[in-house]
Amino acid sequence: MSAECGVRNEKSGSERFEGGPWGSLTAPVSGPILRSIFAFIRVNSLPILRGFSASFIVLALFLTPSMGLAQEPSLDDVLGGFEDAGPARKAEVPREPVKPSAVDLNGSVAVSAVSNIHQHQSAQGTDYSGLSRLRFTLDLNLDAKFSKSWDATVRGRGFYDGAYSIRGRGEYTDQVISSLESEAELREAFIRGKVLPSLDLKLGRQIVVWGKSDNLRVTDVLNPLDNREPGLVDIEDLRLPLAMARADWYAGKWNVPAISIPEIRFNKNPVYGSDFYPSPFVPQEIIPDDGGSNTEYAFALNGILTGWDISFYLARIFDDRPSARITPLVPPGFEFVHNRITMAGTAVNVASGNW
Repeated sequence: MSAECGVRNEKSGSERFEGGPWGSLTAPVSGPILRSIFAFIRVNSLPILRGFSASFIVLALFLTPSMGLAQEPSLDDVLGGFEDAGPARKAEVPREPVKPSAVDLNGSVAVSAVSNIHQHQSAQGTDYSGLSRLRFTLDLNLDAKFSKSWDATVRGRGFYDGAYSIRGRGEYTDQVISSLESEAELREAFIRGKVLPSLDLKLGRQIVVWGKSDNLRVTDVLNPLDNREPGLVDIEDLRLPLAMARADWYAGKWNVPAISIPEIRFNKNPVYGSDFYPSPFVPQEIIPDDGGSNTEYAFALNGILTGWDISFYLARIFDDRPSARITPLVPPGFEFVHNRITMAGTAVNVASGNW
């Protein structure tokens, strides 16, 4: 729809007004012509208004996309305001990397609590229902690096159990208070390094996983265990350290460790009066002396091959678990002894896909 209004000169000396779809109007050029124009607009105001509105809508539909594209700011225009109008910065001089410290000291604090729901007493009459542990544990670790080939490690642990003071220390046996209320122990303290290109040496108090499995102890028989509270000790804290000397020789895919253990130490078992000690008697335990002919030895041969590995173990040690022996007394009794044993075993790991 369109509406036009124009003026043209005609030979007849009159003007012709074309009203588009409403026809045309011819009148002489004079005052009456203007009156006729106003009268025409007044009579046809509604159609004229509709025509202009429709024309404006059509024009807007055609012009809006192009106007939008023309006015849409570019990414450079948007980000232009963030440009630094100041002077250009000078190039920063590269700094030398900070060398790691040769000594690293760290630690952690843990709190654990145990409460027994079952109402029961120990064989000695101690009531172990309710709160039985409120332990605060402190771990400190010190690592020092002397060179590319030599370093040292010291790890200590101590704990205090407030449950015995809360419930009353007099309710427990001296063995329980001495063993479970507080303790401080040097977990590991060793120095290690490379003696030869194919020979490593490690001296000091150590914890060695002697086998391929972390949870099943088949050939892992070197370090004794903390069994004072069965089921309440984490697997990482279960092994007890021993003073030993270890040498590792490497040849291609094969490795030969050799260990000498002069410190004689056995499992920590439940003490008399604890919740896990079932007997009212305290038998004597015979502990061999350290070093000399009692020194323990262990050897292994480890091969890391394509898709699988294999290890062979041989050890001459004391059994960490005591055996009962009848004593020639009147009346006869028994005592705990630790026999010297020889252990030989093998372990194989096979990798197949994700298994």
